[in-house]
Amino acid sequence: MAETRVEIPDPETEFFASKQETGHEWELFKENVRPLKRGRNIRLLNHALKSHCDHQLRKTLIEKRRKLIEEIDEYDGDDPLFPWIKFVKWVQEAFPPEG
Repeated sequence: MAETRVEIPDPETEFFASKQETGHEWELFKENVRPLKRGRNIRLLNHALKSHCDHQLRKTLIEKRRKLIEEIDEYDGDDPLFPWIKFVKWVQEAFPPEG
């Protein structure tokens, strides 16, 4: 008789497969998230971490990125760095491992 082996997934895989949102998604990835001096928006951080496997969330992030780039291109104010600073801060929040 062949032995059936059940493989228990790691916590990250199990979380992504469950599609549940606990508000503590960052707990699974905190060793991979670079801290920011100003802190992080936990809602955006959870959204960003969940987007690694959720295509709809990833699409939302890409649309937001496109909108911020358009704001940079269309900016007509006194401080040309303002939209860039806004964009950089958003990238740091939305892409925590790379940010």
